[in-house]
Amino acid sequence: MKVSLAVQVFSTSVAEALKFVSTSLKMPQFNKCSATVEFITLINDLFDICNSKNCLGKGLKGALKESNKKVWEPFLKNAPTYLLQLKDAKTGKLLYQTRRRTPILGFICLIKSLQGLFQDLVFSSKINYLTAYKMSQDHLEMFFSKVRLRGGWNNNPTPIQFKSAYKQLLVKNDIRANDNANVRPQKGDISSLACLSAVVPEVDESLFHNVTLKRLFDFDMDFEEDEQIQQETDTHIIYSDYKNNIVVYISGFVVRRASKKNKCQQCIASLESDATAIKKTLYF
Repeated sequence: MKVSLAVQVFSTSVAEALKFVSTSLKMPQFNKCSATVEFITLINDLFDICNSKNCLGKGLKGALKESNKKVWEPFLKNAPTYLLQLKDAKTGKLLYQTRRRTPILGFICLIKSLQGLFQDLVFSSKINYLTAYKMSQDHLEMFFSKVRLRGGWNNNPTPIQFKSAYKQLLVKNDIRANDNANVRPQKGDISSLACLSAVVPEVDESLFHNVTLKRLFDFDMDFEEDEQIQQETDTHIIYSDYKNNIVVYISGFVVRRASKKNKCQQCIASLESDATAIKKTLYF
């Protein structure tokens, strides 16, 4: 199963997109998607807690500790109740009572385990905080992926083949997951088995400054030195409300980031526009 592809569906961006087309654009095919948005948001929050790996993280992405207990504790208490109430749309039977009960029961076991570990380790002052990602199965999945890769993607290596692959991975190379593996690494490698033997070459960016247009785009035609390439643009293109909202949203993000780093008032003023100049049909 491609876990990395499945998680992309259960994300905040997908939930926000569904709410946007339902409430703002009022598209009829998304009128009754509120339940789907709620489900996607809950699964996304569960994954955020499972991937918590930094004590400085905010919200549910932060490590489990006493100071942010009021943020994650109510969520972990309510999530099992919500999962147990999910029903099959065709039969009306509760999902945890059907053959598709595995993910439901798996999430509930995960929640109970995190609550128990926090009670045993953090509440008893054995450790200061709990990061769930350190206990994730992703590290083992990435390691097995590299073992299979060493054997030509052999799913059933012999003990001798496994011993050879394990030596090579431990001594000669960092453990780096392949893009086609079941999961993708959060930080590029597995810290417990990473070594300094794999040197990443540095690329001199100055080598790319004088790349000719012909070589860059592999054109068969030659351009004269004084020849200018002009691009015809239509200034009267009419976009839909959906595209206009996307443009305004992305532009606003760029302006906010640029305004934080640039202290020149004239530069900031040139980026911003009068609020009355924006069409009323735009929602961001």
